Formats: sequence, structure tokens, C-alpha cells
Amino acid sequence: MEDVSLNKPDRVPRPGDQTFYFASIGTRFVALLIDGFIMFFVNSIVIGIVGFFLAASNDTFMGNAAPFGPLNFLGIILIASYITFFLGTYGQTPGKMLLRVKVVTYEGTIPSYGTALLRYVVSVFSGTIFFIGYITAFFNPQHQTWHDMAAKTYVVNV
Repeated sequence: MEDVSLNKPDRVPRPGDQTFYFASIGTRFVALLIDGFIMFFVNSIVIGIVGFFLAASNDTFMGNAAPFGPLNFLGIILIASYITFFLGTYGQTPGKMLLRVKVVTYEGTIPSYGTALLRYVVSVFSGTIFFIGYITAFFNPQHQTWHDMAAKTYVVNV
């Protein structure tokens, strides 16, 4: 891959004067799908175990499984923890690791846990209304979504 000058929108400087190239929208989407499968699997196991013990100890358990009930809240916490931990620790979730992409700040560093959590929270809103926060990536030269812009991050090839 040829080097591109700093004033072009397809690269960001990184510490040590190396270069990152922005990840494609397709690569980002596949990484999201992989992480979605992982989170679904983990959530199913954890919520299944917790649900089993709640049902065994409570005759009115089904009332707790209603939308926004305790088990749904647990699922949201698990997903937020998964994303925050991996992005704050490695700059990559397992899906991003497999596809060799990484989340970096505008300075080219791994995001803090606070930035990773902010990015997750805004990503929920990015997908809420017709995925408009994700659609913005098609019109942004750095392929940034709303949550990237809010957290001041890029997704780059490793």
C-alpha cells in the first residue's frame, strides 16, 4: 500500500510517525456481525443460567422477563461491558481482531474506558432511528459513524 500525504482524508498519523489507513465500511460491518454473534452466545448462556435460578426461586418470574425487565437490563450491561473492556484494553473487540481493524483516538492511541463506553452508548442511538448514525459512514471520508464522531475515534486497519 502506498503512503499518502498527511493532508489526505484516508490516513491518520500514529505515535512513532507510522500511518493508519481507515477501515472500509464492509470490514467494519463484518466485525460488528462477528461481535454480535459472540455477544449473543455469551448473553444467552449468562441470561439462561440467571433466568433458570430466578424461575426456580420465584413463581412470578415471567413478570420479570417483560421488556426492559431485569434480564434485558443484564443483557445490556453485558454488551456494554464486553465492548468497553475490549476497546479500552486493546482498541479491538474479538471481531475487530479477526478482521485486523482497530479503534483509535484522533491522536492515534487506544481509547480510554470512558471513551469506549461513550462510543457504545452513542452507537445504540446510531442504530435506533433507521440506522442513520451508521449511514453517515457512507458520506464521511474517514467512514466515521455518529459514535466515532462523538468519541473522537477512527476505525483503522492494523
